Amino acid sequence: MTAKKILLVDDDPLALKSLRRELEQEKFLVETADSGESALLLLENDGFDLAITDLLMGGMDGIAFLQEAQRRQPGLAVFVLTGHGDVESAIEAMRRGADDYLLKPCDLDELKLRIARCFEKQEALRQVKLYEKVRHLSLRLIGVVEEEHKRLAQSLQDELGELLPSLRYRLEDLSGNGAEQAAIGNLLDQIGKIVRQTSNQLRPDTLDTLGFQPTLAWCVDDFGRHHQGTSPTFLAVGSPCKLRAEHEIALFRVLREALDNVAHHAAAQEVVVRLIFSYPSVILEIKDSGVGFSPESAPEGLGLRGMRERMAGIGGTLTIHSRQPGGTTIRAEVGCEPN
Repeated sequence: MTAKKILLVDDDPLALKSLRRELEQEKFLVETADSGESALLLLENDGFDLAITDLLMGGMDGIAFLQEAQRRQPGLAVFVLTGHGDVESAIEAMRRGADDYLLKPCDLDELKLRIARCFEKQEALRQVKLYEKVRHLSLRLIGVVEEEHKRLAQSLQDELGELLPSLRYRLEDLSGNGAEQAAIGNLLDQIGKIVRQTSNQLRPDTLDTLGFQPTLAWCVDDFGRHHQGTSPTFLAVGSPCKLRAEHEIALFRVLREALDNVAHHAAAQEVVVRLIFSYPSVILEIKDSGVGFSPESAPEGLGLRGMRERMAGIGGTLTIHSRQPGGTTIRAEVGCEPN
């Protein structure tokens, strides 16, 4: 880990020397300045994690240094050291943006403790900013992928939608074996069906034409038509609330992946899909009566990691409960807005 850099500012050379020695023993990188003006010059040439300044100095005082230092290096943490008679000035420094203040002569153990807390806070803020950055990039990536899916789905429907009827028309004009023509006609029907299924998997146009809830209902109904051994049920609970587009598509993808797992792995006789509007959240729950599995040792083919990453990318959550036997419940939750 890179050592933290601390800037000490005081017009008392003995105080500077003593405090520098103590902090360097704690493995900090320490620079000193005997005035606010010289400290600002150091800030121009280098970045610091923390500045510790005396409040009362000749020339630029501690408050003036605090304001100018944070203007030049936004986010710089600043501690103010002050005498007993200057507590009100120290409180004013806190109002102006100081992170902490200590009375002189300060207890070195207390100062080290507060420095450690300051750096812990900085690291926590850094992690939050990093998470927000990653989340923002994830949303952008999801948006780009979904737009490309939409474009490919439309292109697939447009191009093959024109080609297949043309091929059927030409087939009817050909003379020859009727059985062969019927077989080729059936093959064209199958190709058309595959094209429609692939297009819906890329991006269902029903999301744009019917809306979110009807699309999920259609998806569950379509699953039942193609998997006769499993009885699916779709239930919507509560008053619908407004979802962002990326939230709708993420929940739809989770539903498709979960139903695909039911079809290929669960051997379930029943699956119940519940869409729960419970402002400020929307919950999608898929519960099957299948064989279940151990979430800790689930095979990659179940796509659980992809579901979790997709939900995390939009700031949502995904929980999975499964027993062997006993079935599986997948629960995806995102925030929503009132209609």
